[in-house]
Amino acid sequence: MELHLDRFMSDGYTSATSAHEWLSVIASAKLHHLQVLTLRGCELGGSIGTSLLNLSSLSHLDLSYNDITHFPQQMFHLPNLKVLDLSYNTHLTGSLPEFPPGTALQQLFLAYTNYTGRIPDSIGNLKQLTDFQIDSCGFFGPLPHSFGNLGNWRLAVYK
Repeated sequence: MELHLDRFMSDGYTSATSAHEWLSVIASAKLHHLQVLTLRGCELGGSIGTSLLNLSSLSHLDLSYNDITHFPQQMFHLPNLKVLDLSYNTHLTGSLPEFPPGTALQQLFLAYTNYTGRIPDSIGNLKQLTDFQIDSCGFFGPLPHSFGNLGNWRLAVYK
């Protein structure tokens, strides 16, 4: 099951509200089989709560081009999440969590966010990672040696 609400709120269908409120409504709608959720450019603002953790079938989450300020680290560990796009949330702050072995992420887009800190060595546990876009973020330090454990991946870093 897929739910695409791209630019829904910015097209005048409803007034913009907090990201937490909208995502709580979606998560409580008993969409247990929801695999794709796209809320690209919906003018969502504020903090993302943990309500989406109830969507255990979610494999693709696109919250790009919003005004989100906080995204819980637990969300990176949704068991089936393969694509996570938080790019162009220019007020979004945070750091990457530790990634346990078996994490499903294949594509991680954080470009033009205020994510900072070191990239954890456990990034090497993302064996399926093919795209990792962190251009214009605040990461520092060397790339972990564990990047060498990854097979076919593409890293985008621009300052």
